Amino acid sequence: SPEQLPFEPVGYITARTIPEEWTKEWLFICGFPTAPLISALDKKEGMEKLQADILIDDSIEVFCDLNNNGYCCILYNRPHNEMYKFAAKRINSLSELSFL
Repeated sequence: SPEQLPFEPVGYITARTIPEEWTKEWLFICGFPTAPLISALDKKEGMEKLQADILIDDSIEVFCDLNNNGYCCILYNRPHNEMYKFAAKRINSLSELSFL
């Protein structure tokens, strides 16, 4: 939940194919801080546009791609990625990001 964020996001990156307005509305309704939204299938491209240092994502493919290419990605633990035990940079809650 957004109240667990120990920092202000520089932006959000989505690969969703739904209209951006829907994602923006969801972020607003859920109480996430206002920040730019980038639609990008390539999350590296999105990170570069936002000049983001870290991405939090629940996709093991995005996690591996970014970390194998010099970017920092933290895997947000979800049922569909729990079977991948090799992911050391993994969180269960946004409150675990207090190290930043």
